[in-house]
Amino acid sequence: MRAASPGVEDLDSPLAVVHHHDPPRLGTQSQPGGVDQGPPAAEGLKLQYFGHLMRRTDSLEKTLMLGKMEGGKREG
Repeated sequence: MRAASPGVEDLDSPLAVVHHHDPPRLGTQSQPGGVDQGPPAAEGLKLQYFGHLMRRTDSLEKTLMLGKMEGGKREG
């Protein structure tokens, strides 16, 4: 890191980590243990919702939810 020249402000500030938390979506029900389970996306597909993360219960695959689930299709 270098020193600022006399009369010049140092504009480099330390980076900050910002956490963004979306409020629960309509139609989700909070379950004990902090797991939100919304309506099923498709018949026969079991999903668990963890805020903005979704996990298929038949596998350990996790998907980042960028949109909302309606009728089995992701919008957004």
